[in-house]
This record gives sequence, structure tokens and C-alpha cells, in this order.
Amino acid sequence: MSAGASLAALTLACTAWVAPPASADGAVTVRGAAFPDPMATRLSYVGCESIGALRAETPQAYVGLGPGQPPAGRRSLGYDLAGGNAVGAMHVVASVRATSVASVSVHAPAGARGVAYAGYQTRADRGTDVMWLGRADLRAAGGWQEIDAMRTSYTWSRVDLSSGAVLERGPASATGVRAFAARGGGDGGAFFTIGFGCDGQPFSLDALRSGPAGAVTTYDLEGLATTTTISGPTRARPGKAVRLTGTLRDQDGAPLPWGSVILERQLAGGGWEKVEVVEVGPGLDPAATVRPKQTTTYRWRFVDRPLAEASTSASHTVRVAKAGTPSDKPTPSDKPTPSDKPTPSEQPTPGDKPAPSAPSSTPPTATPTQEPSQQASPPASQSPIEQPSTLPTKEPTQEPSATSTKPAAPASPPSSSPARSPQGSASGTPSGTASPRTATPTP
Repeated sequence: MSAGASLAALTLACTAWVAPPASADGAVTVRGAAFPDPMATRLSYVGCESIGALRAETPQAYVGLGPGQPPAGRRSLGYDLAGGNAVGAMHVVASVRATSVASVSVHAPAGARGVAYAGYQTRADRGTDVMWLGRADLRAAGGWQEIDAMRTSYTWSRVDLSSGAVLERGPASATGVRAFAARGGGDGGAFFTIGFGCDGQPFSLDALRSGPAGAVTTYDLEGLATTTTISGPTRARPGKAVRLTGTLRDQDGAPLPWGSVILERQLAGGGWEKVEVVEVGPGLDPAATVRPKQTTTYRWRFVDRPLAEASTSASHTVRVAKAGTPSDKPTPSDKPTPSDKPTPSEQPTPGDKPAPSAPSSTPPTATPTQEPSQQASPPASQSPIEQPSTLPTKEPTQEPSATSTKPAAPASPPSSSPARSPQGSASGTPSGTASPRTATPTP
């Protein structure tokens, strides 16, 4: 069986499908080409000369904003074919009489030629491989315009789908499907294809519409919905390697067949900046190694691609700090400023040497003993005990005892003097030193 016969056989089976009753107009968002019910509406790919005369080509679709203001949503599905084939909408309806619209909107700024096909089976041919096929040339130019298969006139032929043989020619003049069915075939199911690209000019599609009056469904063509994630360590030492990983998935949880994601970073108080671009695909999730020197926030960002919409992961902060080391150098203890060099106890003046003690056998002399002891003591004005330091220390010291006779040792601070060492625990981390600041931005 030829490609055209295979397509027709498939659509013949679809004409037996009965659409569920709808109570009101509605809209459905289509991600890429994942139509919710392909037995009702989906994309079509047919030959321009005849429905099955396809030329060798693999259509490449792309999703983008616009062009202009699309009739549904913000995006549309674009194609740029080589010529000879047509891509567009396919609608399958249970009744040509009840169907009010079977259309697609097209945008072709340079103009584009297309083709429409209608397949209708009369009541007499039901249960066989015979169907009436109608064909019509299409033209579109300028901005967005709706092409409705129910308002298109076709040239009809009755064909045997199993062999492709033409059994009968239809009316000489082109006729719409409703009028053709009313001529004797009666109401029945039908399929319609509306496509462009026959002349190789680029075009965009959006807003496929089908259904009876008051219950028309509009299919808004948008990109694949994507979800991006990020994971990795949350703490690191300065300059040490940190491996960040993530995932990129579509709305069904499947990896995209191709693409790239951008690793971005943000320092405290700054904006987002690019770090690295990483390619992804089946079995290849995003991964990168960074060496932050300070607390840094990272994220993976996937930008718009054909058939896939942008997404950004949550923010992931890596806090960087040296364990046990304060961010500011602690101020060492201030050495107490010594007093002016204390005058040591003066040695007795040689001329004023006190008389040595007389032998025990000699009776004591009448010379008073008080004078030598007074001369041996330093003058009161030079006493380091009673005279405070002329250069006070930065930290007050305990008042020295007035009864002490030994001068204070200038090289060592008084044991009772509080040292200006960093406040805090014995680990050396001052309690007043702030931890490294982090900023967790909104993605």
C-alpha cells in the first residue's frame, strides 16, 4: 500500500470515531506536537500533488514568540520546508453536517502555497475501503489568517484506499464538503488536512480549531514545558572544587533530545553572570566544577529552543568559610605601657655607710641606728610603688599596694590586668566577628 493509501486508511478508521459531546468552547495548550487526542486533531504531513506523494524530507519545526501577536497564546510553530510537501493541521470529525469549523491559522509574510484535503465517506461506502477525496490549492500571504476546511471548495474523486485506484470523478466544479454530502451522500464522518510549504516558503502555524457551534476547541501551539533542577554541596573551603549537577526534563519527565544549559552565578549584592555553557541530551545531564573563593549562589538556566520553552532552576548557595579562622584578624593583646624606668633602691652612699655592728662583746654605742636605715631607702619621690606611671596603660591596672617595697616588674603585665585578646571561645574565633554574608537571590 502506498504512503497515501496508508494515511487514508488511517483516517478512514478515524471517521468511525465519535467525538465526546462538548458543552462549550474551550482551549487546549499543546506542548510541541503532543496533542491530547490525536484521533481528533493533530499535525498533518502530506504531499502537495497528491495526498501520498511525499518527497524525501524530514520536517523541522521550531517554536518561537510571535510572529506578531499569534491568535492563541504567545508562541507559534514554524516550518521552512524544501517544497513539494505540506505541513499543517488534521481534523477528524464525526459529522460534516454538525461541524462548524475545522481550521488552522497561518502566518506567511512572503506568501506561501499550500494544499487542503478532505476525506468523506458516504453511508453506502461505510464498511469498505472506498472514500471520496477532495483536493484544493491554498494561498496565504501577510499576517495571521484563518484557513477553514469547512469553507473550502474541493475537486472530488472516489478512490479505493486499498489500491489507490480512482473509481469515479466528482463534479466538474469545486464543491464544499457540506454541499457535496448534501448531493446524495448524506451526513457522515470526515477528515481534513490544511497545510503549507508546497513552494518552500517559511510559514508559522497556530490556533487549530475544530468542533460544532458552541463547542469549538482551540489548540494553542506552544513549546515543550521544561523543568530544570540543580544540586551540589552547600559548603566549601575557599578555592576548593565544588561539583554542581542538575537535570533538564520536559513536561513528561523525559530528557530533551538536545540542548544546552547555562550555569550562572551571583555574588552577594551583584547580578547574575554566566559561568559556563554545558551541552545536554539523553544520558547527559548538566554538570560543572566551580571553585568559589567566597559565598556564591548558582543556578542552571535553559533558554528557549525549538519545541522547548525556557526554564530556570532554583538558586543554590555555596557558603565559603575557613573553619576556626575569623574573617577579620583579631587584635593582639596590647602590651601594657611600662612606667618610667623605676629607680632601683639606691645603694647607700659610701660616705654614709652605717657603722658596722659591734662585736657581741662590745657594748652598743650610743650612735643612733635610725639614720643609716633612712639613708638606705630611696627618696619618696622616686618610689615606683607610690608614684604612678606617667604613661598610663590602655587598660587600667589594679592599684598597687602602698605597703609593698618591691617595684613592679615592667616587662610583664599585672596578672590581674584584663588582656585585650579576642572575645570568644578558646578556638580563637571572636564572638563579635560576623559570619560570611550570603545572599540568596530570587531566581
